[in-house]
Amino acid sequence: MLTVLLATLLAAIPTAASAGQLVVELRPEATLEAGRVRLGDLAAVSGGEPAVAARLRALDLGPTPPPGSTREITRAYIASRLAQLRLEPQAIAWRGAERTRVATKVNRLPGSALARAAAAHLRRLLPWPDEDLVVEVRQAPADLTFVGPTDGLKVQVGVTPGTRLLGAVQCAVTVTRAGQLVARTNVVLTVRVFQNLVVARRRIRQGQVLTKDDVRLQRCELKSLTTEALSDLGEVLGREARHDIQPFALITRRMLRAPRVVRRGAVVNLVAETRLMKITARGVAQQDGSVGQWIPVVNIDSRKVVYGRVRDGETVEVSF
Repeated sequence: MLTVLLATLLAAIPTAASAGQLVVELRPEATLEAGRVRLGDLAAVSGGEPAVAARLRALDLGPTPPPGSTREITRAYIASRLAQLRLEPQAIAWRGAERTRVATKVNRLPGSALARAAAAHLRRLLPWPDEDLVVEVRQAPADLTFVGPTDGLKVQVGVTPGTRLLGAVQCAVTVTRAGQLVARTNVVLTVRVFQNLVVARRRIRQGQVLTKDDVRLQRCELKSLTTEALSDLGEVLGREARHDIQPFALITRRMLRAPRVVRRGAVVNLVAETRLMKITARGVAQQDGSVGQWIPVVNIDSRKVVYGRVRDGETVEVSF
């Protein structure tokens, strides 16, 4: 009955605004940020006392509809809310639409932008310079939709502790506003690392001491974070191959050792000395040895086996 009465009253309102009368011109549609609907969101308000017009624009007409749905606000409904302002329906001249269809604005964060944020974050975590890195989007997320203003949004990217930061890497992307969760998604990236590494030019035999003719630097992709591949020729040249190395193989620390300067069966000088005395003897090496390595040696005079540290190709130091 109230709606019918209000409609009757509205029909009796003159179409032409009288002097000093408020004029409300409704729009047929309005898309608003999530929150409360105000009359000023739906209509142009003019005429009348400025203070009264401002109060009319601020008139609360209830909440915005859920995302994906709409809400119709009619002249009759607006008239029913005028009591809040102590205004009579006759104080308003209506223009425009009979009703306004209200929708809630749905904002969108492009998945491509989230992927770029994840890639930038990952580059900051990685220990290699940018020129050695290729970070590509392997699985881009869908665009994120949300309601509410876009101001104050904060995008945070995280990687689970212990994640292997090579190959496929999943990043968690969280969007917040004022500490409140807005949206969450995942981005999968591919991380590739390229470095100048030492490779074999040709086949290298076990026991061979490496020279510049045997190795070179080559741009290669790292396949593991734990690789022992070497990037400095200075760490390779002059070292000895522990086993055969095939052409084009990456050279790792495990493949090399200090060159052996003493060979098994070689006659060496045994030296034992302190600040006060020095004793020398002749001995026979019982195994190959590198500088600094401890090897067994048979004392030729006593026929006893002693252990000493290789000083050079002719000398083994023993302790008292």
